[in-house]
Amino acid sequence: MALLITGLHVVTSGLVEVGDLVASGGIAFASGGVLSNTTVDSGGFELVASQEFPNPVPLGGFSETLGIAIGTIVNAGGVDLVFSNGVVSNTFVSTGGLEVLEGPATGFTKVGSSFDTTVDGGLQIVFGFANGTTVNSGTEIVWAGGFSESSTLNGRSSFEFVLGAWQTNPVCRPLCLDFTAPGVLM
Repeated sequence: MALLITGLHVVTSGLVEVGDLVASGGIAFASGGVLSNTTVDSGGFELVASQEFPNPVPLGGFSETLGIAIGTIVNAGGVDLVFSNGVVSNTFVSTGGLEVLEGPATGFTKVGSSFDTTVDGGLQIVFGFANGTTVNSGTEIVWAGGFSESSTLNGRSSFEFVLGAWQTNPVCRPLCLDFTAPGVLM
């Protein structure tokens, strides 16, 4: 059953939520759980990260369950924050929306990853890992220590900035801007 989230709502390992709406002041946190088809409105946050569990005494150490979000829509003023081995797929970032993939430059030893994000007027900032991002009249910034693979920039209002990071296989359609300095473009 879809929820209207206005406070902190944590989805832990083994749980799946479908169709939630995160309103202003709300935080949907996939901590080892799965969020599917979530909509994040202005002032709302979606957090996606792994959840660690201690192993039985003879084994020691920890086991980890990935936090996953699939098909999230981030509207103007909404934020999608992915860190500590969290994974998002098929996110749609609207005008004024923000997706941040954390990594070492922001103090995270385990990166946030995205696959097939569409940035449609919004912003994706990559300190972690992004694969298959499509930018339509929006911006992708790949920052220090970040990695972007197979990005597609469509049209004159699409921008990609690569600063001290890695990028492979970019496609820049007519009239877009792909700026790389001093990053590595491969």
